[in-house]
Amino acid sequence: MPDSHLIVLAIGGNSLIRDEAHRTVADQWALTRDTCHHVAHIIEAGHNVVITHGNGPQVGFILRRSELARQELHEAIRAMPTRRAPSAT
Repeated sequence: MPDSHLIVLAIGGNSLIRDEAHRTVADQWALTRDTCHHVAHIIEAGHNVVITHGNGPQVGFILRRSELARQELHEAIRAMPTRRAPSAT
């Protein structure tokens, strides 16, 4: 494969949110499936691919879900201090 290239893709973050009307986890999974088809074509063309996550709002969504679920947890876990991740601006 002398003409192959190494391609690094950051998938995640805002690249998984099509628009304001499509922000749900199901919407993000659908867009991920579409993206994987394109990545497969790149690999089939003989290129090497490295995939990383772009973070973005998903990390904030996970943190928010954890905060909301905290009231449902065992007393010992609720007593643990929490730290907020710095916001990306």
